[in-house]
Amino acid sequence: MKAEEISKLRETHKLKPSDITICTYPKCGTTLMQQVVLSLLADGDLSKVKDPMGMSKWAEATVSRTGVASFTDWQPDPTTQRKPPARRVVKTHAPVHLKPWAGDIPEHGKVIVITRNPADAAVSMHNHARDVPLFQYSGAWDHFFPSLFLPGLVESGCFWAWHAGWWEFYGQNIDRVLWLSYEDFKMDPRGTVTKVAKFIDCSASKACIERTVDSSSFENMRRNAEEVDKEKEAKGEFVKKNHIRKGLSGAWRKVFSKEDEAKLMRTHQEKCEEYKMPQELFNFM
Repeated sequence: MKAEEISKLRETHKLKPSDITICTYPKCGTTLMQQVVLSLLADGDLSKVKDPMGMSKWAEATVSRTGVASFTDWQPDPTTQRKPPARRVVKTHAPVHLKPWAGDIPEHGKVIVITRNPADAAVSMHNHARDVPLFQYSGAWDHFFPSLFLPGLVESGCFWAWHAGWWEFYGQNIDRVLWLSYEDFKMDPRGTVTKVAKFIDCSASKACIERTVDSSSFENMRRNAEEVDKEKEAKGEFVKKNHIRKGLSGAWRKVFSKEDEAKLMRTHQEKCEEYKMPQELFNFM
């Protein structure tokens, strides 16, 4: 990341009224929400949303590579979306005080925050840390969880501080921010997709909703990712190992010891009290 360009982004970039920005702590459902939003904009046409990460730009990473000007001027391919002008879908993992835009959310602008319970997030973050060569990390769970995740010495910092900032922001911008969880989608995919469609002002038909639910299933997303990864490997491009790994909720119960669970629940209670955030905000499936 290039700090100078990212600082410029935060100080000068203005959201457009048609922009849809997805804000997540890492490993909390980012790619899933990119897939859902892009599929809705493409009328549920799976063939148009093969590479959600490529179609929905990561703000900070993009400006680090190409500069703020190219990001500000960027427009998506209109053929991948149902109605022109095509809408930009952007993601960020930044805490709210480092959000990648200046000023307020414009009228009709849309920000979606999707989260996940901290137990599943921790397990996924551990695998993520071991899979990204840049981190140069190969530590075991017994090191990662108590020494890195709980004290917030991981990518994007403290899980609870990150969510507390965006939760306050949500309360201040409730008409322009949608708060969802990964567990919402797992328990009620149709209801969640319908809620997203309504929030982004997408007049999706029942057929579009069904197609979007289908295209956003873990099986279809993993199949698409494997196809895209093969194409990237053939071109000599970087491929993120195991980016779409299992997609489960509640898998933490097979990893956590009783001691781990006690530490997490104690930390969860303390941090929620410290940041004045409802403990019930996170669904421990």
